[in-house]
Amino acid sequence: MRPISSAYNPLKHPLNHVLGRESHVRILRLLSDQIEPLGISTIAQKAGLTSQGATKALDVLRQKGFVHETGGSRQRQYEMRSGDRLARALVQLFEAERHDFEELMSQILNAVSTMTTRPESAWMEPVDNRSGRQVEVGFMAGIKDVASIKSNLRRRLFPIESAFDLTINLEGYSRADLAFVSTENVQLLFGRSVNEQDDEVGIKATQLVMDQRARAWAKELAKLVRDDPSLITEARVWAENKITGGAGTASHDIVEWVNILSGYSKRQILEFLVSESPRSHRLRQSSPFLAVLNQEQKERLNRAWERSSHDS
Repeated sequence: MRPISSAYNPLKHPLNHVLGRESHVRILRLLSDQIEPLGISTIAQKAGLTSQGATKALDVLRQKGFVHETGGSRQRQYEMRSGDRLARALVQLFEAERHDFEELMSQILNAVSTMTTRPESAWMEPVDNRSGRQVEVGFMAGIKDVASIKSNLRRRLFPIESAFDLTINLEGYSRADLAFVSTENVQLLFGRSVNEQDDEVGIKATQLVMDQRARAWAKELAKLVRDDPSLITEARVWAENKITGGAGTASHDIVEWVNILSGYSKRQILEFLVSESPRSHRLRQSSPFLAVLNQEQKERLNRAWERSSHDS
Protein backbone atom coordinates (compact mmCIF):
# COMPACT_ATOMS: atom_id res chain seq x y z
CA MET A 1 0.00 0.00 0.00
CA ARG A 2 1.37 3.41 -0.98
CA PRO A 3 1.78 5.93 1.89
CA ILE A 4 -0.53 8.91 2.07
CA SER A 5 1.27 11.63 0.16
CA SER A 6 -0.98 14.64 0.69
CA ALA A 7 -0.28 16.83 3.72
CA TYR A 8 -3.04 17.74 6.15
CA ASN A 9 -3.80 21.00 7.87
CA PRO A 10 -3.53 20.40 11.69
CA LEU A 11 -5.79 23.39 12.30
CA LYS A 12 -8.45 22.07 9.92
CA HIS A 13 -8.08 18.40 10.94
CA PRO A 14 -6.85 18.28 14.57
CA LEU A 15 -8.56 14.96 15.23
CA ASN A 16 -6.15 13.18 12.89
CA HIS A 17 -3.39 13.43 15.49
CA VAL A 18 -5.53 13.42 18.63
CA LEU A 19 -7.53 10.27 17.82
CA GLY A 20 -4.70 8.58 15.93
CA ARG A 21 -3.19 7.19 19.15
CA GLU A 22 -4.91 4.74 21.45
CA SER A 23 -3.41 6.37 24.55
CA HIS A 24 -5.09 9.67 23.57
CA VAL A 25 -8.44 7.96 23.06
CA ARG A 26 -8.21 6.09 26.38
CA ILE A 27 -7.52 9.29 28.31
CA LEU A 28 -10.22 11.29 26.55
CA ARG A 29 -12.73 8.49 27.17
CA LEU A 30 -11.79 8.43 30.86
CA LEU A 31 -11.91 12.20 31.37
CA SER A 32 -15.19 12.54 29.47
CA ASP A 33 -16.91 10.62 32.27
CA GLN A 34 -15.36 12.52 35.20
CA ILE A 35 -16.85 15.33 37.26
CA GLU A 36 -13.63 16.28 39.08
CA PRO A 37 -10.10 16.60 37.63
CA LEU A 38 -7.79 13.60 37.96
CA GLY A 39 -4.07 13.36 38.72
CA ILE A 40 -1.56 11.73 36.40
CA SER A 41 -1.14 8.56 38.49
CA THR A 42 -4.91 8.03 38.66
CA ILE A 43 -5.31 8.64 34.94
CA ALA A 44 -2.49 6.20 34.16
CA GLN A 45 -3.99 3.50 36.37
CA LYS A 46 -7.56 3.85 35.15
CA ALA A 47 -6.55 4.14 31.48
CA GLY A 48 -4.15 1.19 31.65
CA LEU A 49 -1.07 3.26 30.77
CA THR A 50 2.34 3.85 32.27
CA SER A 51 2.89 7.16 34.08
CA GLN A 52 5.36 8.18 31.38
CA GLY A 53 2.91 7.29 28.60
CA ALA A 54 0.06 9.12 30.30
CA THR A 55 2.19 12.23 30.85
CA LYS A 56 3.27 12.31 27.22
CA ALA A 57 -0.28 11.85 25.95
CA LEU A 58 -1.67 14.50 28.31
CA ASP A 59 0.92 17.01 27.10
CA VAL A 60 -0.26 16.51 23.52
CA LEU A 61 -3.95 16.73 24.47
CA ARG A 62 -3.30 19.90 26.46
CA GLN A 63 -1.40 21.51 23.59
CA LYS A 64 -4.21 20.61 21.17
CA GLY A 65 -6.75 22.24 23.48
CA PHE A 66 -8.79 19.16 24.41
CA VAL A 67 -7.57 18.87 28.00
CA HIS A 68 -7.21 21.54 30.68
CA GLU A 69 -4.48 21.38 33.34
CA THR A 70 -5.17 22.52 36.92
CA GLY A 71 -3.13 22.58 40.11
CA GLY A 72 0.57 23.20 40.66
CA SER A 73 3.54 21.44 39.09
CA ARG A 74 3.65 18.84 41.88
CA GLN A 75 -0.07 18.15 41.93
CA ARG A 76 -1.09 18.54 38.31
CA GLN A 77 -4.61 17.44 37.50
CA TYR A 78 -6.47 17.25 34.21
CA GLU A 79 -10.03 17.54 32.92
CA MET A 80 -11.78 17.90 29.58
CA ARG A 81 -12.08 21.48 28.32
CA SER A 82 -15.78 22.15 28.64
CA GLY A 83 -15.59 25.31 26.54
CA ASP A 84 -14.13 23.65 23.45
CA ARG A 85 -16.73 22.58 20.88
CA LEU A 86 -14.75 19.61 19.61
CA ALA A 87 -14.16 18.45 23.20
CA ARG A 88 -17.89 18.65 23.90
CA ALA A 89 -18.57 16.67 20.73
CA LEU A 90 -16.11 13.98 21.89
CA VAL A 91 -17.88 13.78 25.24
CA GLN A 92 -21.14 13.11 23.40
CA LEU A 93 -19.40 10.50 21.22
CA PHE A 94 -18.06 8.61 24.25
CA GLU A 95 -21.48 8.83 25.90
CA ALA A 96 -23.00 7.19 22.83
CA GLU A 97 -20.27 4.51 22.97
CA ARG A 98 -21.03 3.76 26.63
CA HIS A 99 -24.76 3.74 25.97
CA ASP A 100 -24.40 1.20 23.13
CA PHE A 101 -22.32 -1.13 25.28
CA GLU A 102 -24.68 -0.85 28.25
CA GLU A 103 -27.64 -1.51 25.97
CA LEU A 104 -25.91 -4.59 24.56
CA MET A 105 -25.25 -5.93 28.08
CA SER A 106 -28.83 -5.15 29.07
CA GLN A 107 -30.29 -7.07 26.15
CA ILE A 108 -28.05 -10.09 26.71
CA LEU A 109 -29.00 -10.06 30.41
CA ASN A 110 -32.68 -9.87 29.50
CA ALA A 111 -32.29 -12.81 27.10
CA VAL A 112 -30.74 -14.90 29.90
CA SER A 113 -32.86 -13.80 32.86
CA THR A 114 -36.25 -14.28 31.17
CA MET A 115 -35.64 -17.89 30.16
CA THR A 116 -37.94 -20.50 31.67
CA THR A 117 -34.93 -22.66 32.55
CA ARG A 118 -32.07 -20.31 33.38
CA PRO A 119 -28.36 -20.96 33.88
CA GLU A 120 -26.83 -20.57 37.31
CA SER A 121 -24.32 -18.04 35.98
CA ALA A 122 -23.66 -16.19 32.74
CA TRP A 123 -20.68 -14.04 31.86
CA MET A 124 -18.86 -12.24 29.07
CA GLU A 125 -15.24 -13.15 28.47
CA PRO A 126 -12.53 -10.54 27.76
CA VAL A 127 -12.63 -9.40 24.14
CA ASP A 128 -9.47 -9.78 22.09
CA ASN A 129 -8.26 -6.46 20.65
CA ARG A 130 -8.65 -7.83 17.11
CA SER A 131 -12.18 -9.13 17.66
CA GLY A 132 -14.17 -5.93 18.12
CA ARG A 133 -17.25 -7.36 16.39
CA GLN A 134 -17.33 -10.61 18.35
CA VAL A 135 -18.59 -11.24 21.89
CA GLU A 136 -17.76 -14.38 23.87
CA VAL A 137 -20.56 -15.35 26.27
CA GLY A 138 -20.38 -18.32 28.61
CA PHE A 139 -22.82 -19.83 31.08
CA MET A 140 -22.89 -22.54 33.72
CA ALA A 141 -25.80 -24.89 34.34
CA GLY A 142 -26.57 -28.37 35.56
CA ILE A 143 -25.13 -31.02 33.28
CA LYS A 144 -28.62 -32.13 32.16
CA ASP A 145 -29.63 -28.56 31.24
CA VAL A 146 -26.54 -27.32 29.39
CA ALA A 147 -27.59 -28.49 25.91
CA SER A 148 -31.20 -27.23 26.10
CA ILE A 149 -30.22 -23.88 27.63
CA LYS A 150 -27.57 -23.37 24.94
CA SER A 151 -30.08 -24.11 22.18
CA ASN A 152 -32.76 -21.81 23.62
CA LEU A 153 -30.34 -19.01 24.45
CA ARG A 154 -28.76 -19.24 21.00
CA ARG A 155 -32.16 -18.46 19.45
CA ARG A 156 -32.67 -15.56 21.84
CA LEU A 157 -29.32 -14.04 20.90
CA PHE A 158 -29.91 -13.97 17.14
CA PRO A 159 -31.96 -10.71 17.20
CA ILE A 160 -29.30 -9.05 19.37
CA GLU A 161 -26.59 -9.99 16.87
CA SER A 162 -28.62 -8.42 14.06
CA ALA A 163 -29.43 -5.27 16.02
CA PHE A 164 -25.80 -4.61 16.99
CA ASP A 165 -24.17 -6.07 13.85
CA LEU A 166 -21.88 -8.42 15.75
CA THR A 167 -21.35 -12.12 16.44
CA ILE A 168 -22.07 -13.63 19.85
CA ASN A 169 -20.18 -16.88 20.45
CA LEU A 170 -21.94 -18.93 23.11
CA GLU A 171 -20.48 -21.74 25.22
CA GLY A 172 -22.18 -23.71 27.99
CA TYR A 173 -20.46 -25.50 30.86
CA SER A 174 -21.36 -27.78 33.72
CA ARG A 175 -19.70 -27.35 37.11
CA ALA A 176 -17.20 -30.07 36.23
CA ASP A 177 -16.38 -28.33 32.93
CA LEU A 178 -15.30 -25.17 34.72
CA ALA A 179 -12.29 -27.00 36.08
CA PHE A 180 -10.95 -26.92 32.50
CA VAL A 181 -11.87 -23.29 31.75
CA SER A 182 -10.21 -20.06 32.82
CA THR A 183 -12.81 -17.67 34.24
CA GLU A 184 -10.41 -14.96 35.37
CA ASN A 185 -11.31 -11.42 34.32
CA VAL A 186 -14.75 -12.38 33.00
CA GLN A 187 -17.59 -9.86 33.35
CA LEU A 188 -20.49 -11.37 35.25
CA LEU A 189 -23.83 -10.86 33.50
CA PHE A 190 -26.18 -13.01 35.57
CA GLY A 191 -26.18 -15.17 38.69
CA ARG A 192 -23.38 -15.92 41.12
CA SER A 193 -19.67 -15.46 40.55
CA VAL A 194 -18.21 -18.34 38.56
CA ASN A 195 -15.02 -18.08 40.63
CA GLU A 196 -16.86 -18.90 43.85
CA GLN A 197 -18.68 -22.09 42.91
CA ASP A 198 -18.72 -24.78 45.60
CA ASP A 199 -18.26 -27.61 43.10
CA GLU A 200 -16.39 -30.87 43.52
CA VAL A 201 -13.12 -29.41 42.26
CA GLY A 202 -12.93 -27.04 45.23
CA ILE A 203 -12.94 -23.31 45.78
CA LYS A 204 -9.88 -21.38 44.62
CA ALA A 205 -7.48 -24.30 44.96
CA THR A 206 -3.97 -23.49 46.10
CA GLN A 207 -1.15 -23.69 43.58
CA LEU A 208 0.07 -26.91 45.17
CA VAL A 209 -3.32 -28.55 44.80
CA MET A 210 -3.59 -27.29 41.22
CA ASP A 211 -0.20 -28.83 40.43
CA GLN A 212 -1.23 -32.15 41.95
CA ARG A 213 -4.46 -32.12 40.00
CA ALA A 214 -2.60 -31.36 36.75
CA ARG A 215 -0.34 -34.38 37.33
CA ALA A 216 -3.33 -36.66 38.00
CA TRP A 217 -5.07 -35.36 34.88
CA ALA A 218 -1.90 -35.81 32.80
CA LYS A 219 -1.61 -39.52 33.61
CA GLU A 220 -5.24 -40.18 32.74
CA LEU A 221 -5.00 -37.97 29.65
CA ALA A 222 -2.06 -40.02 28.40
CA LYS A 223 -4.24 -43.14 28.66
CA LEU A 224 -7.01 -41.43 26.68
CA VAL A 225 -4.59 -40.34 23.95
CA ARG A 226 -3.00 -43.79 23.82
CA ASP A 227 -6.42 -45.36 23.25
CA ASP A 228 -7.67 -42.62 20.88
CA PRO A 229 -4.80 -41.02 18.87
CA SER A 230 -7.34 -38.83 16.99
CA LEU A 231 -7.27 -36.58 20.08
CA ILE A 232 -3.81 -35.45 18.96
CA THR A 233 -5.18 -34.14 15.66
CA GLU A 234 -8.19 -32.52 17.36
CA ALA A 235 -5.95 -30.79 19.92
CA ARG A 236 -3.58 -29.57 17.20
CA VAL A 237 -6.43 -28.14 15.10
CA TRP A 238 -7.91 -26.44 18.17
CA ALA A 239 -4.53 -24.89 19.04
CA GLU A 240 -3.99 -23.69 15.46
CA ASN A 241 -7.44 -22.06 15.45
CA LYS A 242 -6.66 -20.46 18.81
CA ILE A 243 -3.54 -18.85 17.38
CA THR A 244 -5.46 -17.60 14.34
CA GLY A 245 -8.17 -16.09 16.55
CA GLY A 246 -5.77 -14.67 19.11
CA ALA A 247 -4.98 -16.45 22.38
CA GLY A 248 -3.93 -13.49 24.51
CA THR A 249 -1.20 -14.15 27.08
CA ALA A 250 -1.28 -17.90 26.38
CA SER A 251 -0.29 -17.50 22.70
CA HIS A 252 3.37 -18.43 23.23
CA ASP A 253 2.42 -21.65 25.05
CA ILE A 254 -0.16 -22.47 22.40
CA VAL A 255 2.48 -22.10 19.69
CA GLU A 256 4.67 -24.54 21.62
CA TRP A 257 1.78 -26.99 21.75
CA VAL A 258 1.29 -26.74 17.97
CA ASN A 259 4.97 -27.53 17.45
CA ILE A 260 4.77 -30.50 19.82
CA LEU A 261 1.58 -31.92 18.31
CA SER A 262 2.89 -31.41 14.76
CA GLY A 263 6.46 -32.59 15.21
CA TYR A 264 6.43 -35.22 17.96
CA SER A 265 5.60 -38.87 17.42
CA LYS A 266 2.76 -40.44 19.38
CA ARG A 267 5.29 -42.00 21.75
CA GLN A 268 7.00 -38.65 22.34
CA ILE A 269 3.67 -36.93 23.00
CA LEU A 270 2.64 -39.58 25.54
CA GLU A 271 5.98 -39.23 27.30
CA PHE A 272 5.72 -35.45 27.27
CA LEU A 273 2.22 -35.51 28.81
CA VAL A 274 3.46 -37.27 31.96
CA SER A 275 6.95 -35.78 32.07
CA GLU A 276 8.07 -33.95 35.22
CA SER A 277 10.22 -31.52 33.24
CA PRO A 278 9.67 -27.79 33.91
CA ARG A 279 8.52 -27.31 30.31
CA SER A 280 5.94 -30.08 30.51
CA HIS A 281 4.75 -28.82 33.88
CA ARG A 282 4.35 -25.27 32.50
CA LEU A 283 2.49 -26.33 29.37
CA ARG A 284 0.01 -28.48 31.31
CA GLN A 285 -1.64 -25.23 32.39
CA SER A 286 -2.67 -24.48 28.78
CA SER A 287 -3.15 -27.99 27.41
CA PRO A 288 -5.27 -27.94 24.23
CA PHE A 289 -6.39 -31.51 24.96
CA LEU A 290 -8.64 -30.21 27.75
CA ALA A 291 -10.60 -28.17 25.18
CA VAL A 292 -11.42 -31.12 22.91
CA LEU A 293 -12.35 -33.82 25.43
CA ASN A 294 -15.99 -34.85 25.60
CA GLN A 295 -17.95 -34.90 28.84
CA GLU A 296 -17.24 -38.56 29.60
CA GLN A 297 -13.52 -38.05 29.07
CA LYS A 298 -13.49 -34.98 31.33
CA GLU A 299 -15.24 -36.96 34.03
CA ARG A 300 -12.54 -39.63 33.74
CA LEU A 301 -9.92 -36.97 34.45
CA ASN A 302 -11.84 -35.73 37.46
CA ARG A 303 -12.26 -39.25 38.82
CA ALA A 304 -8.52 -39.78 38.45
CA TRP A 305 -7.92 -36.62 40.44
CA GLU A 306 -10.34 -37.76 43.14
CA ARG A 307 -8.59 -41.12 43.43
CA SER A 308 -5.23 -39.36 43.64
CA SER A 309 -6.53 -37.05 46.38
CA HIS A 310 -7.83 -39.96 48.45
CA ASP A 311 -4.58 -41.90 48.09
CA SER A 312 -2.36 -38.99 49.13
